[in-house]
Amino acid sequence: MNLKFTGAGVPSGAEVTHGFKLDGSSPTPTDAANSFIAAISASPMEQNWRSNIQLSSVLVKFGPNATGPSAEVACAISGTYTASGSSPASCFLIHKQTASGGHAGKGRMYWPGVPEAEYNDAGEIASATVTAVQTDVSDMFDLLDTLYDGLFLLHGPGSPLTTPTKVTGWNLDPFIATQRRRLRR
Repeated sequence: MNLKFTGAGVPSGAEVTHGFKLDGSSPTPTDAANSFIAAISASPMEQNWRSNIQLSSVLVKFGPNATGPSAEVACAISGTYTASGSSPASCFLIHKQTASGGHAGKGRMYWPGVPEAEYNDAGEIASATVTAVQTDVSDMFDLLDTLYDGLFLLHGPGSPLTTPTKVTGWNLDPFIATQRRRLRR
């Protein structure tokens, strides 16, 4: 599942990716994308990204990577935070936790739209903001995790873990993170 963000706050776009496992039901990729959109819409997460950024579509691809059906469903979930923005490269860093140990058992995602007013010159996010965003992140992923057999960490080629690993928790880093790829070239 790829969550695709667009808007003036991310001029090159932004994406957040998650793996998921079907539970024996047989939805179409379009059905799955609509389920994910409904879960995100039901969560309070949009209050944590700037209003000039919009979740504009969800792409769902059934595996394996080289084959299998896919669908991209348009949506329009705009951030509701109206304070001034920051660089498109500035993101909330959310760590994905699994029951597997080591580096391969951990993941991360860069959530776009962190408002500039919420962190200091050292990149440290205000503690009250960390608490509030962590609650909203947990609420959103609890909703997403109820779909099918839950969310999974995908592993790249060369990883010691060869099958996706169930995500068991989410932790917001107290410092902003950056992604250079989100800057215009």
